[in-house]
Amino acid sequence: MTILPQSFVEIIEGVTGRQNCGCDPCCPDQSQSAEGPWMVTVTPHHAGRAILRSSPETLGYGPSDAGTNWIMFLDAGTPLTVLDTTQDMSFYRVVTADGQEGWIGSGRTAYLSGLCLGHPFIDRWDGRDGSPRTALIHARTIMNGELKGSDYANRCLRFVSDCYNITGVQPRCPLMYNPGRCGYAGNAIGAYRALQRCAKMLPLISPLPTGAIVFWGPSGKNGNHGHVAIALEDGVQIITSGFVTSAGVPTNVEIMESVAAVATWTGAIALGYTTPEVAFTPGSWGAASPP
Repeated sequence: MTILPQSFVEIIEGVTGRQNCGCDPCCPDQSQSAEGPWMVTVTPHHAGRAILRSSPETLGYGPSDAGTNWIMFLDAGTPLTVLDTTQDMSFYRVVTADGQEGWIGSGRTAYLSGLCLGHPFIDRWDGRDGSPRTALIHARTIMNGELKGSDYANRCLRFVSDCYNITGVQPRCPLMYNPGRCGYAGNAIGAYRALQRCAKMLPLISPLPTGAIVFWGPSGKNGNHGHVAIALEDGVQIITSGFVTSAGVPTNVEIMESVAAVATWTGAIALGYTTPEVAFTPGSWGAASPP
């Protein structure tokens, strides 16, 4: 397997910024504990302050709105303890430091510390829990054509995120769900740079861990978007979304023989890999220890 040259690592780090950003708003402090109650903080948003609600639904945006379930506004940076979640993780039931309970949209929060509730976060219709096992089951289901309408040609980040159900459980890996929170593009190289910036990338090894999330750099072949795919159980073969061929035919999902084969196909060097243990919020995936 090709190991990324140190000179190239230094170039990428120069592009992506500092590696471990304990004070950086794009990722939690690496020293924070995964023990104790699940703590989140309210994030800044162009819409203004977040709303604490009496039920997990959006009913009005202020105390004067008819039928509103508004309780109070929450400023960015407000710490909250999570008590419960809706099944789809779209709302958290939280309590403020002064004891006010209510519900907040999960998209208005960022992980602070503690062990997440709702273990494991399982997709309610097909069992994806964020583990490598269910991610690979989902990937093969797509490859075998069992999910009608699933077109992942030129959508590698969406393919990997769907396999790990990051798209359904956004707090599982915010850096992959939305690299824009760190100022990067919403594509594979953007996700890589966000993860690298927060010290959540590992150098390539052989064999790779089952389900390793592997990244390749930008190239003309991949439209300078980079590429990301998943290692199979043997740690050598890669299951990957495809590209649209010159004839306009999408390859969708296929298995390739190695990291090097994908590098040739996508025209870019392999940058490194990450795993749920490294990149996912503690307690938010199926192989994590239950609370």
